[in-house]
Amino acid sequence: MAFYKKQKKPTAPPWEVGPSKEDTDNDQDRLKPPLTPPPTASFAPPGTPAAPTSTTSFSPSVKSVREKEAKKENKPRFSKPVVITISVFGVLLLLLLLAQGGTTSSAPTKDEPGAYTKWFVQQAINYYDNAPNTAAISKRQNTIDYYSSSESRNDEDQWYIFIIDGATGVLEAQAVSPHLIGTTVNAKTDIAGFTYGEALLSASATGEWVEYIDYNPQTKEGGLKHTWAVNHNGLIFGSGWYEASYKAFLLPTKKEPGAYTRMLVEEALWRYEAEGREAFIEYYSSAENIDGEWYVFVLDSDGTVLADVRNPDNVGKNIRGEIGIDNDGYDFGAEMLMATESGLWVHYESNLDNKNAWIMKHEDIFIGSAWTQTKVVT
Repeated sequence: MAFYKKQKKPTAPPWEVGPSKEDTDNDQDRLKPPLTPPPTASFAPPGTPAAPTSTTSFSPSVKSVREKEAKKENKPRFSKPVVITISVFGVLLLLLLLAQGGTTSSAPTKDEPGAYTKWFVQQAINYYDNAPNTAAISKRQNTIDYYSSSESRNDEDQWYIFIIDGATGVLEAQAVSPHLIGTTVNAKTDIAGFTYGEALLSASATGEWVEYIDYNPQTKEGGLKHTWAVNHNGLIFGSGWYEASYKAFLLPTKKEPGAYTRMLVEEALWRYEAEGREAFIEYYSSAENIDGEWYVFVLDSDGTVLADVRNPDNVGKNIRGEIGIDNDGYDFGAEMLMATESGLWVHYESNLDNKNAWIMKHEDIFIGSAWTQTKVVT
């Protein structure tokens, strides 16, 4: 707040002051001088002949008022100390605005998830802009290190920051699933088939909303995620909030076998995140995993079967061997091990039927499920 010196009520300009009381007492019939402002100052360059002096006359009463005012107030209307105070305060306010990313407003509440998400992402951008930039560590690495650490988020809160290299699509920072750091998002799709990875990478400097179905670390299940992504100096800064469980608005049925199969694999991945590896393997080795013709199977990174409730004798065997060869001699096991975090369809024959398996890699395991398409004999 600027503190202004209280000023006296300004006196009317001298050229608007009428005759004095003494003048009116002596001669009530005297004509008042014209209320004309003084001539405007001329800012002519040096050497220019002076302009003619104005012939405007002022009455003695006006002159006396000027003399009285000059004696009464011989300093500027606004004192210099006040001007200096305002100037210093303005500079301090500007520095405060810059330090807070251009705003002095407090953070929106989480009851306004859209506004809060935008504010949360802006804080990460501000962190990057103000991070130390030294020979030992750059501001980029400083920021990546912080937003890859647990201290950057609340484990019971759905908001967290992720950072993607805008040129390569590599996930540089993310604290909720650090095992994903170093993977690419370019081909990321959700269970509805939306390629949200491309949408995130196309975010502009002013920001874009991208909506997709993803794992909610707060509820330990999938939800519709509203993500705000901003491209800042070649890095995509993003965060989001979850509207609801995807089951509340999108649940593929068995009449859509491809989508249903992908949903089961996605749910398995979320279960792994929520319960850990041991509980995950135990669940998918039990009858609870069977859903009609559907079930989830799990492979180790080298192809060893970790869970296969329909074929328990396969557990411990390697998919690269005999169990990975179909009736036509096709090595579908080797193809399954080519799956990435983005997923892969593998088609093969089993018991004279066509099998369509969806496989996703997650950390050091492969998670898969399949649906059967009856082979048409011609």
